[in-house]
Amino acid sequence: MNDLLNNRILKRIVKIIIVLVLFVLIGLTAGKTRNKTWVENLLNSLVIVPQKVIDYISFLVNEDETVKFDITELKEENKELKEKIAQLEKHVVDYDLILQENESYRTMEKTKEVYNYDVVVADIIAKTQNNWDDIYIINKGSNSGIKKDMIVITEDGLVGYVSEVGNSSSKIVSILDASTSFSALEINSRIQVIVKGDLLLKDTNELKVVNIPLKTNFKSGDVLETSGIGGRYPKGLKIGKIVQFNKKSNPLENEAIIETSVDFNKLERVAVIVEE
Repeated sequence: MNDLLNNRILKRIVKIIIVLVLFVLIGLTAGKTRNKTWVENLLNSLVIVPQKVIDYISFLVNEDETVKFDITELKEENKELKEKIAQLEKHVVDYDLILQENESYRTMEKTKEVYNYDVVVADIIAKTQNNWDDIYIINKGSNSGIKKDMIVITEDGLVGYVSEVGNSSSKIVSILDASTSFSALEINSRIQVIVKGDLLLKDTNELKVVNIPLKTNFKSGDVLETSGIGGRYPKGLKIGKIVQFNKKSNPLENEAIIETSVDFNKLERVAVIVEE
């Protein structure tokens, strides 16, 4: 910065010297048309030239001061802009948090309207989906009142259950997991069946329905919900709808395919039932 200023000052001094010499030469030749003596011309030059030099120097000084003032002003404006940007960024973060809280509140209210349970809403922060397992990690744990074996749902239906709990996170086993098996009812006929996770169906959000009573003919669109039998899931949680019914040569082996009400491919937020 100092080198830059020194170069600028040196250049201006050279300019001043050049201008001074030019003014002297102009003054010495300016009176020829008026037949002034060289003495008169010299005197005029001695009066006019210094004044012009002073004016030019004043211009350069004022210009330099203006530049300094502009730089100072720009620094102040830059500082103010940075402060305003920081405030805006804070407002954006606060706004995002408010949106997340509002979305969680809406999810909780929708779920309570559908199932009339008290729930803790949590976001999914990780997934473990392979050929066998279908596991989710949520950002709520024992600090939020979540315990092992609590049931996980959305307003659309059943998701699974809590298998492990930490202070601020929990592991969920979804109903698509190959180890899953639980009792269900068709909501109109009240026919009881068993719903199971299946390795070949999990990627399409589908489950297998077995233990179908004889003379049962499920049709596409029939809806299944949890029966409450077996102790894991409470009664009345929506599971999904029948999309295929396969009759076997042995009627005892008849099976159906059910598409889950919850779209696990788009699952981002869940609700954990915290009622005892």
